[in-house]
Amino acid sequence: MSDKTISEKIQFQLQFMGLMKMCGRDDAADTAYVKAQELTAELIELEKLETVLDDLEEPLETKTDYCNRMGFDM
Repeated sequence: MSDKTISEKIQFQLQFMGLMKMCGRDDAADTAYVKAQELTAELIELEKLETVLDDLEEPLETKTDYCNRMGFDM
């Protein structure tokens, strides 16, 4: 498993794409662009998942909290 983050992988692909473009290697630049797009899509999905997981980590309301909120005496 690579110890590079997805953002670092994207950065590399974009830098590689620029270098290949300057060298006239449009085919390699296009491949790097597609790879950067795929990594970006993966990063977006991970961020969405992280948001969902963060929402799940909010504490659940206890029965006592519910009764207090509703004004019931316990």
